[in-house]
Amino acid sequence: MLFDDETEIDLTLSVSEPEAGSCVVELCGDLDLAGSVALEAALAQLPSESRLVIDLSGIEFIDSSGIRSLMVARTNRSTRLVEPSRAVRHTFEVANVLHLLEAG
Repeated sequence: MLFDDETEIDLTLSVSEPEAGSCVVELCGDLDLAGSVALEAALAQLPSESRLVIDLSGIEFIDSSGIRSLMVARTNRSTRLVEPSRAVRHTFEVANVLHLLEAG
């Protein structure tokens, strides 16, 4: 088991479907190990053929597990990462993966 019952997940996400075949996922909080598990579980519930737009404007903290989850999302389906917060942009710069924000 990765987490016990007292593990706090500081990530909220909401999913909307603005048009058929696409989903917008808005994230708010921390995209750390616990948040990444929650994000991946939520994305697994969405139709695999849907195009994703992941709004990162509400992310206050992201670590390598969060970056990995976003990379997996981009690998598995058509996914755009948009509106990165200052924290996300900085972490992507340090990790040398800024291209993930600019492509897609």
